[in-house]
Amino acid sequence: MRKPWGGGYGGQALLYPDGRVVDQNGYQVGTYANGQFTTQQGGMVAQPAPPPAQGAEPVTVVETGPSGWDIAGGIAVGLLVVIIIGILIA
Repeated sequence: MRKPWGGGYGGQALLYPDGRVVDQNGYQVGTYANGQFTTQQGGMVAQPAPPPAQGAEPVTVVETGPSGWDIAGGIAVGLLVVIIIGILIA
């Protein structure tokens, strides 16, 4: 069974779809084609993600339940439905 990941460079290399092999620092260390790895030093391919934007503040989202008026309105509508059904049956 073939390993899908790992191998040289202590398993710390990334294979790009175009065959470039990049180390954990983002530099190209070779190419992989037709099942063969060829060492080839290259420039920086991947860069770390940029830091968070300056001044960005985390936002707290507070979820609230229904208010007392919502509950009272629901009860009133329910009672009206029961009364109307009672009138229709009688």
